[in-house]
Amino acid sequence: MWQTISKGKVWKGEVKNRAQDGTYYWVDTTIVPFMDEGSGKPVQFIAIRKDITYLKRIEGELRLLNEELEKRVAVRTRELEATIAQLRESERLRETFVSALTHDLRTPLVAERRALELMDAHRDKLPDKLAPLTRHLIRNNEDLLALVNKLLETYQYESGRVRLLVESISLAELAQASADKLQPLAHSKGITLSVDVPPTLPPVPGDPHQLQRVLVNLIGNALENVQAGGRVRVSAGLDGETAMRLEVADNGPGISPEVLPHLFDRYFLVQQAKKKIGSGLGLSICKMIVELHGGRITVESTVGQGTRFCISLPLPQPIAPLE
Repeated sequence: MWQTISKGKVWKGEVKNRAQDGTYYWVDTTIVPFMDEGSGKPVQFIAIRKDITYLKRIEGELRLLNEELEKRVAVRTRELEATIAQLRESERLRETFVSALTHDLRTPLVAERRALELMDAHRDKLPDKLAPLTRHLIRNNEDLLALVNKLLETYQYESGRVRLLVESISLAELAQASADKLQPLAHSKGITLSVDVPPTLPPVPGDPHQLQRVLVNLIGNALENVQAGGRVRVSAGLDGETAMRLEVADNGPGISPEVLPHLFDRYFLVQQAKKKIGSGLGLSICKMIVELHGGRITVESTVGQGTRFCISLPLPQPIAPLE
């Protein structure tokens, strides 16, 4: 400061002073020197000061907060790095599990299936007590193999390893093809399976194979639960101006309200009067397939009246409501 004003220059800066009571205060100061013409030295000064103690206190508090924030960010960063490491380890363990599932379960089950089929082909040569068991063993093998395949499939969907082969799909053709696959089952159980999908509906983009799997699963579930003389209906229509709606409805026994919220959960099985071996993965896989298409799947049900599953699939562009 003195070097500046001794040269006749204006000095600007912040000064920390101590008051008579011993406390410190800050002032924003401008000092203007007046020079003696003969000696060229300053003989007077004008000092303009503004108390900035409050601002300096705020600066100090902000600095402390910033330091505290930096510490918290550093701690949180280390926590996130640890979490990421754990997730990577979990993913590695899951991949190891899936690999073991494929090798240690699926492979021997396939080999067992072939051996059982060979035994069944020569069941006339087996002892009378063993011959009837071959068909039972084959059915059990099929159930276990289906469970392993669904577990593997669920992992593929969750890990994003499934790629959709998208094309333009006619909902009328998709619904009819899905119903045709299960029409023999419906006929054998005395259930009316109908398709009510106008061929004039606009096509939707999607993977026809994957969407057909969803419809077949929903229709199959309905046929399993509807009694003889019941009805299962597949229908479709516009869902607003931006989506198409596919529905599978039945007049079966319905689903209780406490079960509905969990219907799409993995491994959740509805306890029916007739217990069956199942994985509880069918509807969760359906949900993942629909969501991969950018859509959603919902269910409505009334005990004693029936159940309706609704699939909403987005259209590539809005469309005006049909007349």
